[in-house]
Amino acid sequence: MVNKKYRLRYLPLFKQDMMQTVSCITNVLKNSDAAKSLRIM
Repeated sequence: MVNKKYRLRYLPLFKQDMMQTVSCITNVLKNSDAAKSLRIM
C-alpha cells in the first residue's frame, strides 16, 4: 500500500466563519476551552 500525502486548504470564507464561531463561543457562551480546541490557524 502506498502512503499518499494530501494537502488541505481552507477557503477565506471558511476561515472567517470559523473565527466568528470561535469568537461567539469565547465571548457569548464563555467557554474559552472549547473555543481553543476549534482554532485552526
